[in-house]
Amino acid sequence: MQDRPPTGHSRLAAWRTRPDLAVATIGLIAGLGFAFLTPPLAGYDEAIHFLRAYQVSQGGLIATHHGHLLGGSVPSGLRTDLARLLTQGLLAHRDHTAFLHHLGDHPPGGPKVFLDFPSGAVYSPVPYAPAALLMAVGRALGVSTLVLVYLGRLGSLLATLGLICLAVRRMPTRAWMLATVALLPVTVFQAAMLSADGITIALSLLVLALALNLAATRPGAVTGGRLVETAIATIALGFAKPPYILFALALLIPWWRHRGRVGRIVAAAAGAGLVATASWGAYASRVYVAPRLPAGFAAFGIGRFTAFTHVDPGRQERFILHHPWFFAMSIGRTLSSFGPDLAREALTQVPLWRLPVLAIVAAAAIAAASSFVADPRSELVLGWRSRALLLGIGAATFLALMLLAYTGWNAVGSPRIEAFQGRYLLPLLPVVLLAAVPERVVGRVRKASPVGALLGLASALLLAFVWLGLRSRFY
Repeated sequence: MQDRPPTGHSRLAAWRTRPDLAVATIGLIAGLGFAFLTPPLAGYDEAIHFLRAYQVSQGGLIATHHGHLLGGSVPSGLRTDLARLLTQGLLAHRDHTAFLHHLGDHPPGGPKVFLDFPSGAVYSPVPYAPAALLMAVGRALGVSTLVLVYLGRLGSLLATLGLICLAVRRMPTRAWMLATVALLPVTVFQAAMLSADGITIALSLLVLALALNLAATRPGAVTGGRLVETAIATIALGFAKPPYILFALALLIPWWRHRGRVGRIVAAAAGAGLVATASWGAYASRVYVAPRLPAGFAAFGIGRFTAFTHVDPGRQERFILHHPWFFAMSIGRTLSSFGPDLAREALTQVPLWRLPVLAIVAAAAIAAASSFVADPRSELVLGWRSRALLLGIGAATFLALMLLAYTGWNAVGSPRIEAFQGRYLLPLLPVVLLAAVPERVVGRVRKASPVGALLGLASALLLAFVWLGLRSRFY
């Protein structure tokens, strides 16, 4: 007797018990909305990230120096196109849709000119590879610069959602909690923009999920494919933003349990990720050019400790070594001054955030507490040692992020850390939630519950709220 095709009711039940399907469905709908609603180059530093992705699409894996500048060579028409898209989109005074007339423009041409984009040029090509791949296809087809922007956003969105869905599917426990983080507006927005952040967030969550998945697998049942998957994800994370490689330390959890051959492979994967970070970091430090504000900004009363002024990473590192307490106080002053803004930036994209964020946090708490039901066959995945390790990873990553911001774009001896974006803290949220509450895995059977439906509804409402907020902001 042949199986009957799934009915609408069974499909809904599958969606409720498959958080990865919820992430794919809601994330794709909301992500496409963000990608095509947001004016071109309106994402965080998106013009800089576009130039780096364009450089990678040309085969430029590393940046080039031009005197004291760091960037790359592009057709002169590209610079003109980018300026036009900004002035007729994000910076337009009235009609913010005038840029749409340039969809059918000729591809950027003209002689090559050097463009300076040091803050993006030092990034590894790995986070830009998905966007650059579709942009390379677009360049081969002769599309306009505006279409290249949309193709880059689409590549980033699809790759980020794919990696996050894999992470949610690999989570052996509290997968709905991870889905909550995956469907927060900042996660989806960053996935839909040209940026290194979306891929970095996705890889961080994937490495964390794979570590817990290996820990939840009984000794002798770990497959070679899962070990290869873990190694590839960890090495890729090593070539993303440097501080997040600390997530690879979560592999100590399965290493301690399995030992033997599996333990050695897991340790080698973590080591390879650290080597990747160290090698690219050494290169980036050697070629790094400190960011600076244009000279004309001095007329607006820019202070001595304003971000991107008087930046000297070497001196700043020596300052921290000699004044570690001052650095700690700088972190405290940063949190006291910008705490609410950092929380908003880590969760939503618009100021009116309190009510929906409370709803989504409540949904996350419900999911973390009741996604899985106790089962006699369950094995302890997150004991107190594992949770202490995760808490240490979260704290160390937080300090590394603050250190990178303080030395990378703040003046020597600055009393606080300016231009630190709350979205940098987003990957720390699942680490803290996992460390906060002990839980047992219940094997492979997920009990049907209203948690999935409630979470999907709350996430969809929050994303719709932010989508409407962006629409009113830009149009």
